[in-house]
Amino acid sequence: MADSRELCPFLSLPLEIRNPIYSYLLSTKYTREDMIEKITISDSKYKGSHYRPAHKYHFQPAILRCNHQVNQEATAVFHNTNLFVSVSHNYSSGEISAFGEKFDLLESQCDGRGFPVLARGKKARLFDGYAMEIYLGRANRRDARGRWWNSPKPQKWEIRPKFMIASDDLLQFCKIFLLLSMRAAKTDAESDSMLHLKKAMLLVDVLHKTDQHNRANEGPRPAIRRLLEPLAYFHNIGLVIIEGPVPTLYSEAIRQRIQRRAPSAQDLVHAVSSLVEQGDAAFLKRDFHSAVFVYKSALEKLHAGSQKRPKLETMVEGTYTGMVIGGVKNLLQHKVYLGLSKASLQLKRFEMAHHWTLAVARGLRDTREILSQMWFCRALASKGLGELEQALKEMEMARLIQPNDLGILAEIAILSSLLGPGKQQAEAV
Repeated sequence: MADSRELCPFLSLPLEIRNPIYSYLLSTKYTREDMIEKITISDSKYKGSHYRPAHKYHFQPAILRCNHQVNQEATAVFHNTNLFVSVSHNYSSGEISAFGEKFDLLESQCDGRGFPVLARGKKARLFDGYAMEIYLGRANRRDARGRWWNSPKPQKWEIRPKFMIASDDLLQFCKIFLLLSMRAAKTDAESDSMLHLKKAMLLVDVLHKTDQHNRANEGPRPAIRRLLEPLAYFHNIGLVIIEGPVPTLYSEAIRQRIQRRAPSAQDLVHAVSSLVEQGDAAFLKRDFHSAVFVYKSALEKLHAGSQKRPKLETMVEGTYTGMVIGGVKNLLQHKVYLGLSKASLQLKRFEMAHHWTLAVARGLRDTREILSQMWFCRALASKGLGELEQALKEMEMARLIQPNDLGILAEIAILSSLLGPGKQQAEAV
């Protein structure tokens, strides 16, 4: 019988070389392509078109068909490197549309920070190479939750909508779930997003193989941390059950973090305001990468939400004393968008700079200065992308708000000269 190395010359390479090759072909780390910066200005004319998945993966599964031994080796790398997560739920599309069978919101919305769903429905149920299984449910009574958990789990989970994601995307999944829960609560009779979450249950079964000698007081292995740490982004979840080869103390710590109370609205505003100031400071130091990171952290805190507040509650201390909290949060959000747009311009990420201004022009009434700066940044982004006519129109919008701003007037003169008199006359007609 012919040696497998003769039939497949690839196997003549040492395993220490083959494994990195498998990783380059099959891991999320090396096959990832960022998508959000591929947005064009023409796309932004359509509502929601700027809400794109942040990235996608280009797995190369053809190598799995090369040879039985190669298949065994590559499959192990595929599963152990990516740590896939199976997610089931009982949310109806009417309650949280992103968790219905179509999963449109997961792939096309949420501020351009969606994530790729690798498999769903029947394909997800047939895939058995995942490292952790999650069930997100909603039940009004605790005893109903208990009865569900004590029922044969595989049967219950199989009939629910299911999709598969990579563990690298688990944190973003948690962020989107909280965001959608708050949006759903606004249309719910309860109108309280925290009570809405309190009725949720999170059931987690870690299947990833780990050292059986782990004891309760020992720390978890890196793979276990990679699977469970993102779940700690949740808060206010009513019931949390974690099963599998997880150290007891660590499992309990994660559970408590998932069930912790959300911050008060006052504390949330102070925390976000502090992050905005840090982002501004980094920008002034020309550390634009750090500025982007801090601004995004501020945005995530805002999206994570806070405890229920009286409708007209005002800030009691700090920079925004006396202002209605809802208005302050709106103002901070737009300050973050402006900071992200400015930093992206400095990094010459013109698509991103344009992206961060899209929601502001039609939603901001708090300050004309921020609105004018947003149009100014959008125009500079269009200019950077070579869309000079579009840039001139946007710069004119900035001038309508602040007609005497010298920077705006100077840019209008530059754009007009670049377009030439013929273009300007055509525009006037």
